[in-house]
Order: sequence, then structure tokens, then C-alpha cells
Amino acid sequence: TQSENILGYYVNVERIPNGCRDSPNRIILKDRRVLLNLSMAYYRVNIFAYNKAGESPQTIYIVPDFSATDLPGQIHVKHQGTNAVVTWTPEYSPKCFVVDWGTGKEDIHMKIVTMATGNFTLDNFQPYKLYKIIVHASDVCQCESFTRH
Repeated sequence: TQSENILGYYVNVERIPNGCRDSPNRIILKDRRVLLNLSMAYYRVNIFAYNKAGESPQTIYIVPDFSATDLPGQIHVKHQGTNAVVTWTPEYSPKCFVVDWGTGKEDIHMKIVTMATGNFTLDNFQPYKLYKIIVHASDVCQCESFTRH
């Protein structure tokens, strides 16, 4: 069968949005299993099989959203025109916060907030659209370091 000719698999993992313009992390596997410990953000996972003749067409998975982790009342958003002022009370003081916001997987932005205070402004909001805002506490505050932690 064809599966007997498979030498292994390439798995590319890329954070969405890729605001840091990182190349996807490539994992090379011999086995058909991989366990990924991803932060609470969207990720694109591309999987290719390979053999002596080349690579198969890729299979693409988008790690689904995580609406079950909603924390009502802990993050407050107040609109000011097309801007949104976001405030919250962090449980501890990380080096920075990474904020994702947008209307969905295809329209999501990332901002690194290095202030210790729990408030900042996001811009370019459209009226009458539902936005998701995700705040990640992080001790990694430079783009080059995100995918390695």
C-alpha cells in the first residue's frame, strides 16, 4: 500500500496572526502522532507525508477557538469612536502582555503590550461587529522568541 512507502511526516506550526513574520516551526516525525502544547491562540498546522519521490499535498488544520475559556467580568472594554480601551486586573506581573483581537481567524491582529499596567488602546474597530479580544500574560516580549517558548 501507499502508506508503506511513507518515510515520515512534516508538521508545520504557525501562530495566527503571525505578527512577528516568523517562519513556521517544522517538526519532522517518523510516527503518525504528535502532541502539541499550544498557547491559547489560533494556530495553523500543516501536515505533509514524504517519501523518496517527494511530498504529499498538505492537510491544513486551524486549531479551533476556545470560547469555553471566556472570563466574563475580568476584561473590560470601552469604546471610544473607532478605538477600544481594554482594562483588566492581571493576576501577576509578567514582563508583557500579548493581545490578539479581531472578528475571526481570518481577521485577527496581534499587539505586544510592555507596560505593567492592565490597560491599553486598540484601534480600527468597525461598528456593529463582534470582536474577540484575548490577553496572554507572557515573559517573552520579542517576536523572535515567541515560537521557541
